[in-house]
Amino acid sequence: MSFLSPASGANYLGTRFLRQVHVRVGQQQFAGVRGSLWISRTYTVHEQTPAGYAANPDQDILVNNTATCEDDPYAGETANFYNTPLTNLSVSVDSQVDDGTASTSNCEDDATTPNTIIDETIAAGPAPANGDGSGTAEDSVPGTYTCTVVIDP
Repeated sequence: MSFLSPASGANYLGTRFLRQVHVRVGQQQFAGVRGSLWISRTYTVHEQTPAGYAANPDQDILVNNTATCEDDPYAGETANFYNTPLTNLSVSVDSQVDDGTASTSNCEDDATTPNTIIDETIAAGPAPANGDGSGTAEDSVPGTYTCTVVIDP
């Protein structure tokens, strides 16, 4: 079985009947599991996702041949993971005159049914608000986000 990941340093754990095989993908971003796998058995492969990347779902892989990691071309089973980098998206307002403005911010993703990821009302008023504030959507995946900010006196 081999693992292909664009993130160097990703860890994978394959399990079957409490038997575990740990693989760390190096700079070449390919790792083969040598020996210790039973033919005609299904292994669940779980990626320990590196920080800053979206998690991938576990993959069930049926090992059904005796390929080796050195085979060229490689003919064994594979588990492919695509590590999607995450971004924190923030919208902030800073009223230049304390208590001068009130604001609302609303951000949505580009899904077929948009998901609201930021929905903030920032009130004018005495300290500590003063018409200042922010909203943050952590761990946003690549895509198009539409934000509307309304500033009212």
